[in-house]
Amino acid sequence: MSTGRSARRFWGRCGRLGSLGLCLCMCLWTPGLSAAAASAAALTGAQRDWLAAHGPWRLGTERDHGPFVFAGPDGQMQGLSIDMLRLVQQRTGLRVNALPGQPLAQVLQAAERGEVDVMSSLRPTLERARSLIFTQPYVAVPAVVVMRRTRAPLGLPELVGQPVAVGQGYAVESVVRARHPGVLWQPVADDLAALRGVAEGRFAAAVVDAASLSFVVKQQGLTGLAATAEANFHYALSFAVRKDLPELRDILEAGFRVLTLAERQVVLDRWLLPSALAQAPAASPWATRLGWALLLGGALLGLALLGLALLGRWRRALAASAAAGADAAAPPSGTG
Repeated sequence: MSTGRSARRFWGRCGRLGSLGLCLCMCLWTPGLSAAAASAAALTGAQRDWLAAHGPWRLGTERDHGPFVFAGPDGQMQGLSIDMLRLVQQRTGLRVNALPGQPLAQVLQAAERGEVDVMSSLRPTLERARSLIFTQPYVAVPAVVVMRRTRAPLGLPELVGQPVAVGQGYAVESVVRARHPGVLWQPVADDLAALRGVAEGRFAAAVVDAASLSFVVKQQGLTGLAATAEANFHYALSFAVRKDLPELRDILEAGFRVLTLAERQVVLDRWLLPSALAQAPAASPWATRLGWALLLGGALLGLALLGLALLGRWRRALAASAAAGADAAAPPSGTG
């Protein structure tokens, strides 16, 4: 069997199950509203008033985290997360100015200094939660180990004593460092630097998310790379807001809640294309497990989001009922 055919089978198997999980997640999270009705119901009156009195907001962006967020040839930020944010802006009237892209570690530092209001494409961690609050995730992708095809495929347990690149400040960094302390971890600015280092032979392997692998390989024309193993880590990506701006986080959440399944699927289809992943290894028995993990993760995420939505509706209904009861119990006005 040819390597290309095996690769297509690998990513096809993973992609079909992963897409099903994401679709299930989004179906459970999406309320049954038309676009017009959802737009009208996006924000409360208090939220609209607050938004009118504040902003525009400074969006901190990574310069090279495609396909989620990256600088295009004209220097403008683009990607899956940017398109998702534009949909939310259309529904809420949120005003955002994207700052020039920087490495993630620098963007996080700027947020801690109060120089950034909102960030995209972040996985919540305990460290980040000290200064940031997060929306519900809008996309989930697995992290994988990438090596040169000329080498025997290895997982992280077999890479002890070898240099392996990982994005500095990325959520996966602290996890893989703790799980595999014997690996010679090499922090780099972004996934492009990690993959280029592997291609050039400076690193034995790199840990990147599968979507970024696809995007970078296609955009940069890197060859001879293969996904060899799972990293046992999933990026459930969210928007993050400074901790002193909970109103802004709630407005982002409200905008996401009224997006339709079709709107979100268009964005996912635009950016999460598996064709560039033809560099996958010929023998990849973990592809099916990875796909099922995506399916289960998407289902659990969807159920959690559905529960939150139902809880919010129940609380609003309870508050409305209490208010109505208070009005009914109040004595009639007037002198009689």
